[in-house]
Amino acid sequence: MAEPPSPAFSLLNFFEGAKPGLKRKQAPQSSESEKKEKTKQYEKVKHRKEFKSHWKVGREWLCFDEEKMFCTYCKEFWGGKKLKELAKIWVNGTSNFKKDSSEAGKALRQLNKAEYDKVSLRFRNAIAIAKHDKSFKDYILLCNLDEAKGFDTGVTYKNDKSARLFVKHIANVETEKTKSFLSKSLYFSITIDGVMDEAGDEQESIYLNSALKGVRQQRFLKFVSPESTTSEDIHAAIVEALRDDEIDMAKLVGITSDGASNMFGIKKRVTALLKKSHPAIVTTHCLAHRMELAVKSAVKQVSNKLYDRAMTLPLSLYYFYKKSSKQKKQLVRTFKICKLPCVLPMRVGGSRWVPHTIAAINAFFRSYQDHCNATG
Repeated sequence: MAEPPSPAFSLLNFFEGAKPGLKRKQAPQSSESEKKEKTKQYEKVKHRKEFKSHWKVGREWLCFDEEKMFCTYCKEFWGGKKLKELAKIWVNGTSNFKKDSSEAGKALRQLNKAEYDKVSLRFRNAIAIAKHDKSFKDYILLCNLDEAKGFDTGVTYKNDKSARLFVKHIANVETEKTKSFLSKSLYFSITIDGVMDEAGDEQESIYLNSALKGVRQQRFLKFVSPESTTSEDIHAAIVEALRDDEIDMAKLVGITSDGASNMFGIKKRVTALLKKSHPAIVTTHCLAHRMELAVKSAVKQVSNKLYDRAMTLPLSLYYFYKKSSKQKKQLVRTFKICKLPCVLPMRVGGSRWVPHTIAAINAFFRSYQDHCNATG
């Protein structure tokens, strides 16, 4: 039997009589059918992954029901609509809990950072529209402005209907946060103030005040539109708003409002109606409203006409320059000649709070001499 040739660079060359070992026999390779059979056997005996409750921490949208996990928001707003295969997983749910190989994991990886940034820009524009009381039509303008700045905003969700949908979802999420916060608190109070919207309808703003672990928080709940400004209708609107959001009214311990006659009183007022169901409730007159009334009362004690004159003169000057561009330009020219900072009259009455009124009166006194020079 011939000896196998020695490798060119081998230590066998330095030892007399050394021979290379015999080649190890390789095991026969399994066929595809045998591999599949082994995989099936492994799937039967392997440890099955289960849903972990701590996965819900920081993921309020995640829900587990009937051996499947799914997204509650997706199921609520996109259920029954035609979706792509991977998108259906978030609506119909999946029972595959593997981190890497599950359909849910594949769907998450497809939602990459670029797509997330695009949607974030859309949401920020919708928030700006809602916070600054702008028309939903302006949402398209903001999206076009983002594109002009060089941001890649995509082509979807670029209409006023999408803006309305975004604002609705944001409001729902904030409401859920408020409900979750109140569920952990032992008590809460409400702050109510009436406002008039652009259509001239009476709206009541409701804020919730509470404390958790020594930290006080105030959260906006919603605007409600009562049938009228009577105490009964305002009380019914408040109770309905709290019950609609599933807020436990047994925790209600206080109410703060302005000193209007339909809010405070012993009989048939909002506070009186609330005390029938909550006898221990504490009523508080809003400090800002009380200060405004106190200042007005103090000035009127000195002179009945002093307060009216103090309000009328700055307001008349404001409209005098606002309605006449010629007079306004002449006033600005007078400031420049006198080398003084331009201080235009401020509106008194836009807000009745004391700091606003004081700022308007101070602006008048600082520019009093210039007003005299401009009006000659």
